[in-house]
Amino acid sequence: APPPPPPAVLAAIVPCLTDLSACVRESAIQCVMSLALRAEEALGAFPHKVLKALLDCLQDPDGRVRTASADSIVKVALPDDARVISAVAERMLHEDGEVRRASSATLVRLAIKFGEVDDPSRRSRDPEASPLWHIERLGN
Repeated sequence: APPPPPPAVLAAIVPCLTDLSACVRESAIQCVMSLALRAEEALGAFPHKVLKALLDCLQDPDGRVRTASADSIVKVALPDDARVISAVAERMLHEDGEVRRASSATLVRLAIKFGEVDDPSRRSRDPEASPLWHIERLGN
């Protein structure tokens, strides 16, 4: 396996997630994901600062950036991670309908990934860590 990227490399790219250009933001998500996944492999944990930045990108005004962010979150989110799942769910209350839709779709994808849709017994005991619980709660 390749060595993990130096923390300074990731730290230098994360600010690009808020660049004025949507193309730069979308490319930064792809770059950050590649580096962060290498760091995760080496360190055993996905860098929290990167995950927080990806969650913030769910609120991006550009649909391509929201999609890249959602894809990344679904790829790295772990079952029972109430912080990540709750953070996605919070965005279902955003004033922008596109952000709400992206967040809702991300929760659905997480519920499918974690097996909650096919097998309700796989739902986390902690409701905050269950994508399906948030969908049901916020959908009513």
